[in-house]
Amino acid sequence: MATRVADGLEQAASDKALVQPIVRTFFKMAAVWELGEQEQCRLLGGISRRTLYAWRSNPPSSVTPDVMRRLSYLVGIHGLLRQLFPDTPLKQMATRVRQVPPTALTDGRPLLEYILEGGLVAMYEVRSYLVSEAGSELVAPHDDQSLAMRSGPTATSR
Repeated sequence: MATRVADGLEQAASDKALVQPIVRTFFKMAAVWELGEQEQCRLLGGISRRTLYAWRSNPPSSVTPDVMRRLSYLVGIHGLLRQLFPDTPLKQMATRVRQVPPTALTDGRPLLEYILEGGLVAMYEVRSYLVSEAGSELVAPHDDQSLAMRSGPTATSR
């Protein structure tokens, strides 16, 4: 099973039809969340600012499986926040991700800080928590059927 998931992730990470839209969606999400360049680089696994600038102007046709997983989690988190807080204007979403959520999950830290400090594991935990709060069925966002765009409503599907 793990090999099949890894193979699916490898395949998706090199599929231009998946990679370019999810990278564009990440930058839209980053603007809504009012993320600085350093935060964006950290969320994407420590990519360089030079790479960030290049991707912003010309999304890549492939990324590493690690970056694809991160993009999938982050876009999923954003979509779930939009689902859970439909009345929150996009302009206020930056405030939402910088607040401490009413859960022990983040140990009293704001959501974004928890994700930045915890990396991929924290992204998974936050996404799982939001899925349970939304009453959705958790589907691993890196399996063959759900990678990138099928983990729930995203910024591009709203």
